[in-house]
This record gives sequence, C-alpha cells and structure tokens, in this order.
Amino acid sequence: MIKPSLIDKLTPFFNIIVPYKRDNYFDKLSKNLSKFLDIEYKIHFLTDLPEEDLETYYRSADMFLLKDKIDERSIEKALKNLLPVIAIDITEIPDYVALYIDNEPVEKVSALISIIAKNRNLRRKIVKYQLDKTGLNPDIYIQIEGSFDSSYSLAIVNREIARALSKIYPNRVSLYSTDGYGDFEPDKNFLERNPDINNMYKLSKKAGHFPIVLRNPYPPRVYDMKGLINGMTSYGWEESEYPKEYLEDFNRYLDFLPVMSPFVKKLMIDNGINIPVYTVGVGVDHILTINSEKYPLKTKKSFKFLHISSCFPRKGIDILLDAYTSAFTKNDDVVLIIKTFPNPHNKVEELINYYQNKNKNYPEIELINKDIPESQIKYLYEKSDCFILPSRGEGFGMPAAEAMLLKKPVIATNYSGQTYFCNKETAFLVDYKFEKSKSHLAQPFSYWVTPKKNELIEKMLYVYKNINSEGVKKKVENAYNLIISKFKWEDVANRLISAVRDVENKPIFTDSKLTVGWISSWNSKCGIAKYSEFLIENFSDNIKVIKIANRIDKSEILDKNKEKDTYRVWNFGAVKDVDNIVNTIVKNNINAVVIQHHFAFFDTKTFGKLIKRLKSLKIPIFITFHSTGIDIPKLSLKNISEELNLADRVFVHSINDLNIMKDYGIVDNLTLFPHGISVKKPDLEFVEKLKESYNLKGKTIIGTFGFLRKHKGVIELIKAYTLLKREFPNLALLLLNSVYPTEDSREYLKECKRFIKNLDNNTRKDIVFITDFIPEEDIANYISLMDIVIYPYYDVNESSSSAVRYALSVKKPIVLTPAKIFEDVSDVAIFTDGYSPENISNTVRHILKNPSILKEKTKQIEKFVSIANWESISKRLESIIWFIGGMVYW
Repeated sequence: MIKPSLIDKLTPFFNIIVPYKRDNYFDKLSKNLSKFLDIEYKIHFLTDLPEEDLETYYRSADMFLLKDKIDERSIEKALKNLLPVIAIDITEIPDYVALYIDNEPVEKVSALISIIAKNRNLRRKIVKYQLDKTGLNPDIYIQIEGSFDSSYSLAIVNREIARALSKIYPNRVSLYSTDGYGDFEPDKNFLERNPDINNMYKLSKKAGHFPIVLRNPYPPRVYDMKGLINGMTSYGWEESEYPKEYLEDFNRYLDFLPVMSPFVKKLMIDNGINIPVYTVGVGVDHILTINSEKYPLKTKKSFKFLHISSCFPRKGIDILLDAYTSAFTKNDDVVLIIKTFPNPHNKVEELINYYQNKNKNYPEIELINKDIPESQIKYLYEKSDCFILPSRGEGFGMPAAEAMLLKKPVIATNYSGQTYFCNKETAFLVDYKFEKSKSHLAQPFSYWVTPKKNELIEKMLYVYKNINSEGVKKKVENAYNLIISKFKWEDVANRLISAVRDVENKPIFTDSKLTVGWISSWNSKCGIAKYSEFLIENFSDNIKVIKIANRIDKSEILDKNKEKDTYRVWNFGAVKDVDNIVNTIVKNNINAVVIQHHFAFFDTKTFGKLIKRLKSLKIPIFITFHSTGIDIPKLSLKNISEELNLADRVFVHSINDLNIMKDYGIVDNLTLFPHGISVKKPDLEFVEKLKESYNLKGKTIIGTFGFLRKHKGVIELIKAYTLLKREFPNLALLLLNSVYPTEDSREYLKECKRFIKNLDNNTRKDIVFITDFIPEEDIANYISLMDIVIYPYYDVNESSSSAVRYALSVKKPIVLTPAKIFEDVSDVAIFTDGYSPENISNTVRHILKNPSILKEKTKQIEKFVSIANWESISKRLESIIWFIGGMVYW
C-alpha cells in the first residue's frame, strides 16, 4: 500500500476553496453551512496554505468561491480542475461564471451552496457551462480506478473495460491503481507485459477531476471520488442483502450504478438504492486473445468436468462434490478438475477428503489449488468436456460465459447473475431452493440458493452420456451465439457510455412527489393495520399515501385524526368491491399501489382479478404477504400465480415463504422484506423501581413476554426454570403473559398457577407472574428487567412473531425453540434443540455458564435492529416504490 498523503486526508470531505484570507463573512458562512449540509465539509483559504500544497488542495476541492473581487490565476486553476465557480457580490461577472449571487444575506448564500453541494447534477451543469464558455477540453475523459494487474475478476473487469473504452476515446482513458483499503503500486512485471495498460496507468491521477470516474474496488470505497460523473465499471453482488453502510455511500457519492446482470440490478433496487442503475453486463472475449499453454494434468481419464472458482461456500463446491461422488465411481472414465486458489474461506481440500471417505469407490478428482497463468486456464477450458457452475449466487458468472465462448456445454444453477446468459436454450439448468446465506459477510436477512443434488446428478450424467448428441451440440451453439453477440467488452463499453449519456441528460431538479394507494386494514385493532401505520409514518414528505381500507364500524376506529386521506370501500373478502377499489385509485391519480395481503382480506380469486385490473391501468403493484401457506385449496395463492407474476414486487418475511412462492412459480419479482422493529429506550430509573417492587434486585432474570396461550409453552418454561434454579439459586423467572380474551387462555392460566403453587417455596418465591395487560408505553421497561428473554413456542401457522420484536426493540438476547415462526429472526437468536423443558434448560444453562455468548448476541442484535428498524425498512420501501413506481423521477 502507498503511504497516505495530504490528499488522502482531504478527499473524504466536501472541500470549498477560497482565494482570499479568512474574514468574518466566511466565518458566518461556515457556521450557516452546518445548518444545511449533512456531509462533512471544510473551507480552505488559499492565502493561508503553503505554495507547494496548493495543487493538492485544488485537486481535492469540490467548489470554488469568489467574493468581491476576481483572482484570474486561481480561477484558471479552478476551471482546469473542473470546479464549479460561484461568484458572490462581484460587479463585473466573467461570462464563464454560470452562477453568481448579488447582495444576498449569508443565510441564503449558505442554503444555495448546500443545494449545489448535494445536487451533483446541478454542479455538473455549472461545470459544463464553464467548459463551453472557456473552450477547455480535459485531456482525460474517463478514469477507471481499482485493481487491474491480476487474474482477480475485478481486475479483469477494470482493465478490459478500460481497453474497450480506450478504443472509443484513444489516449483519453486512464487507469488508477487502488482498492477498498487504499492505493497500491501495480505489479511492474504485469505492466511490462501489457504496454497498453501501462500507458493508461501513466495517464492516471489521484483524485482527478475528470468528466467521468468509474471505480470498482472491494470493499467498495467511493467517498473520495472526484469525477463530474461518478459510477462503477460493472458492479456485482451475489446474495440478497447488501451492507447498509455501502449502500448509503453509493446513494450519496455516486451518480449511477452500472451492474453485471439484471439479477444485481433487482438486488440493489430491493436494498434501497436511489440512484439510476443500468445493466451493462460483462465481456468475456478477452479469453479469445490469450494463447493457451499446456498445463500438466495428471489425469488419464477421457471425460473432463471443469469447475473454476474461489471455492467459497457460495460457489456450491460441497454440492458439486456430493453430486459428483454420488453419480460416478473410479471405474467411470471421468474426472472432475477443480481450479481454485488458497484463501481463508476455501475448504475444498477438507471437502474432497470428506466425500472421498464417504464413498470408498470415489471417482477421480484433480485439484489445482494455486494461481496459474491465464494461458493455462484457457488450456483447461479447451481440454474439458463440460463446465459446471453449481453456485448459490453469482453477480454474473464469468467462467461459465468464457466456457460458452469456447464452445463447452455448461451446467449451472437456474438462479442469480448467470441466468443473464444461462437459459434453457443455452445451458443445462439445475433447480434449487432458497436458504439462509452462510457466507463470511454475515448479513442479517441475507439468503442465497442451494442447487438440488439430484438435479445436478441428472444433468451431469446426461451430458456425460450424450456429449456428442445433437441436443448438447445445439445448446453449445446457442450459447456461443448469445455470448459473441452480447457479451464482448465493446458491447459493455457501449452500454456503459449509453448509461453515461442518460445520466448527463437527467433534469437538474425533479418533481419529487409520488401518490401511493395503500390497500390494507387501517386505524383499527389489527396487526397488519399497525404494520402499515409504522411504515407510512416513517415515509418522507415525497410520498403521499391514500389509504384504501376495509369498512368498519365507527366505534372500531382508533384515532379519528388518522382517517385523513382514507377511503373505506371494501369488506372482508372484497368479492364485490374490486370496482370500488379501482375507482378510488383512478379518482386520486395514484402512481403506485401497495397491498397488504391477508387471506381474510381478499378472496383469492377476487385478489387475482384486482391485480389484473390494476395492471391494465399500468400501475406498479407492490404486495406484502404476511403469510403464504394455507390449508384450504380454494384460497391457495397457487391459483393466482399468473396474476402474482404481474406484480412488480412480491414481498414475504421468511425464507420458508420464499420457497412456498417459488413452488407456486413466483420468483423473478420475489423479495424477502424484513418485518419492522420499533427501537425503544427504556426508562432506566423506572426499571430500577420495578426491580425493587417485584423483589428482583440483584437477581439474574429470565422470562418471557406475550399473550398467555398454550402453544407459547409457558409451562415448559416454568419447568425449565425449576431445573435451573437448583444450579443457579440467584435465578428469577419473570412471566409477562397477559390473558387473551378466550376460554382456552383462561384455562391455561389456571393450569400455570396450579403448577406454580405446587413448587417448593424457594423456587416459587422468585417467580413473578404478571397477567394484567401491560400498556404499550411500559412494555419496553418490563422486558428490560430480563437478562434473557425466552420464547418457548410450539409450531403455529404464522410467518413471524411480534412478541419477539419487543425483546429485540430493547436489544435483549433471545432464546427460541426451533419453531418456523422464528425463522425471520434466526440471525440473532439462540435456539434450543427442541421444545421440552430439558431442551430449554440446557440452552439457558450453557448461556449462564458462558456470559460471552450474551455479549456476542447483543452485538448481532444491534446490527440486526439497525437494518430492521421501522425507519430503515420504511426508507427502503420508499426507495423501491420510487425506483419502480416513479420511473419518471429518473
């Protein structure tokens, strides 16, 4: 790495330079700017700086201010560095100054500067005006920043895009060497072998103010980019959840996001990106320019399967080895060649040993676990008979596309980025199921897929036995034709430039209002009504929500003030109300529709009709399913799978729901959307008073919260507590279980009390059983009494538990039984092995003996809550609606 310099210290800030000495005016300006700007900024006075550092300050700057007088020398440097020049109180304005302010109070000047700072399109238009007026033409048009000197996929993308763009703009494309952690010197041997790359490297400049800067390092560092237009080269991501901190930087510092595939585009939209996203793809024709060089393979087998990857868990190497060693034996004339490289997440050698030990008659495997030249990698492609990509998730899947270009049949998972070019006409596709991601990124809510072993076996055997058949040859030919027509680097470069032109033509200011129709229960005692309220109340002022709710008696309305913009036009089932709903949407000029589904709200057939009617109006539709499975065939969502595929997004809360919807044929518009959590701050003084009042001071407290129902396992928890009390005499049990207004709840209360009454006094005295309804505003305080909150539920037909979210809202560690209802919080929970008192007590015992577990879980919960709090997920939903429902905005 290159040692950080002055420019590294400056670039993270929004820098304003002034060619004068500091005075009272600029002190006032600086103070006022802090009221308007939510980004870190600095004002630099050139007269106070060392002469040798001036060039660095110009290069790190973002804006140039003139006040009272002209300074031609400094203006010339500002113009050459493509800085917007803002003139304040100057009598004779040069014609190249696009924006000047005359005799305005400092508050207004600060507000205007903050608008220019935040509106990158406005800054770009100002600079374009300056360039047109002065006739300046920057030597470099595009700078690409990232690694480019290795066989790493990002390096290939960066250098090959640079080469393709350089053909369009000769000598005006530069390559700067950097990665997510900072700058580094590129490999000298690589530069010697690639003089064209070396020339572009020599043209590059750190923090260059160029018309276009494209950067693609890992991790994605973008805060210090200085282009008039900032973007990526061709960005990829592989699993469903995208790190929030990266996304916030993208939204703030980039102007657009070019991506590798439609899969990545959808993924970024679903995570809340609010800048334009363009699918530009990846090229693979560089493989044709490489002269192959023999690699000394050990195998003597005729048929060769090839897999090339990092062998991260995401690459599905475990499924590949399992399928391969199950499909073949050492007697078969077949070998699996695995080309990878050593890395911390690569356990390929252990996996090979495991599957070979499992099957003593195992087929041949040849592992190449090291870096080899591209020339030898091409040789491996040429000598192989079939390429296999059983990945759990890809941004694109470059090796599969390279294999296709070299006319090799490809077996691939029918999901993620590779489906951009792997379809039933071009590849042998393997079905899959959705699963929780187990990658090293450890993102809450993130999922990927796992290909089905039996399907992979079937495809491998078919290609092995039919390699010379017309069916295989036809797929190979189709694949080659697709790759050569769409996935050359010149195609990528042209799509990239087209995206840049589109960004350049965006309006400076946009009409940022969207009217959304929200079909749901509302303002009543209903969980979905509350869910809707939490989301809507966290929307920005850019969204106006028209609530289209069910008819209820006036006495059931909770708050008359929340009935504004509410139309109650349908009854449960909505069989006769489709016209009423549609007419309300038309009457209010609604731009997009959000539907909160419940099987009681809509008859399934009627729901399908409603979707079709709305799509006939070309209105984007976003549907949330709080439950997907139902035992009544007539109500099954499978009956309206065709209509559901018309929706722009289908949101569900769990991976189990993803798989149910996939079985119904709904995938392309399907998204896991977290259930929200209200972040609570307990009143610590009140909590201490509660401890005193219930004689809980100094105790280690376990407990549970929720309505008192038999399926919630309260008696099992009490029994578990009695087992623990013998070993941990300082333990107390707090049961916050309000009686539900049903006979079964009242009977269960009697059962619990009888059991407690029969306990010995020492055990009984430390049990606090509160069955009164706890007011909403006090719940956080009561749950905060507990050190561990336990939910010992049995399986029920629900998608999520709201009671669990109360514990998470105060960031309390949770212990859960392995019920499906808890799947959506599995990232942060500690699970028991079963539902019995012994299962529960064993888990809690382990935690009490290892307190570090609680500390680790608390950290995970904090991360989880930062993503799933209502404010965050509401903002995320708003971005999705804007991106799809308000495309005019782009």
